[in-house]
Amino acid sequence: MSESSLALRQTALAVYRGAAAELQIFRLADRHYVMKAWRAKPGASLRAGFSALACLLAFGEFARPSRLRQGDIHFEAGRLRALAHGGCAVPKVYLDEERFIVLEHVGRCLDEIVRGQPLARVGRYYEAAVDDLAAFHRAGFWHGGAQLRNLTVRDGRLYRIDFEERFGAALSHGLAAAYDLFLLLGDILWRLEPDEVVPTGRALLRRYFSRAGAQGADAGALLRLDKLLAPVRGLARIVPARLREKRDVRRVARFAAVLRDWCTHERTAVLN
Repeated sequence: MSESSLALRQTALAVYRGAAAELQIFRLADRHYVMKAWRAKPGASLRAGFSALACLLAFGEFARPSRLRQGDIHFEAGRLRALAHGGCAVPKVYLDEERFIVLEHVGRCLDEIVRGQPLARVGRYYEAAVDDLAAFHRAGFWHGGAQLRNLTVRDGRLYRIDFEERFGAALSHGLAAAYDLFLLLGDILWRLEPDEVVPTGRALLRRYFSRAGAQGADAGALLRLDKLLAPVRGLARIVPARLREKRDVRRVARFAAVLRDWCTHERTAVLN
């Protein structure tokens, strides 16, 4: 081990021992690093069972719950190495220790950049995120955590982070891509003004499918999801305003509205 690697390991070990949180950013020799510690996640088996049922109901595809359990930091390190080898913009893995990994710090989180900003100011970031996801899928990859909080910007380039999810290995690529698309669009749509939701969502879906090619989200799975979300569209009109304003409710309700619009006006072009 080189002197610099030894210094990094010693510093990271000290950070790990003093860390109260799973994720810590630290600095060494004018460079920032990310230390991610292993933490037991209670209820993993139960969540995997619910995820398997949700996949079956929403998309018509069953995956064994054991294959849907969230991976650990070593699984993530392996995915990062494989994605980097495939030419993807992801953090470099510097250390892969028993209880923690140390990753390259790859800039500011996109969620922070767009938070509280109007569409006119940050729409280009949303378009860039959709373009990047389409290219990622077109290359045959899936993320599993495609929300804006798992995208970063450094020197004008988008990077992907957080690859603990492993469900994509248990599903068809088209279904894993459809789930990525749901996560990203839902995370964009809840931030918009009400009159921006459908036109912006329509434009972003059109943009995605024009770039993703045959490796993009399974359009048939989205059609099935549209039918499943029909009750959500009805309930959205009658639930109390206080509940409608909750972030997760807005994500699902707004995605459901955009998906209905897309299935009505755009699906023929994609399916053909």
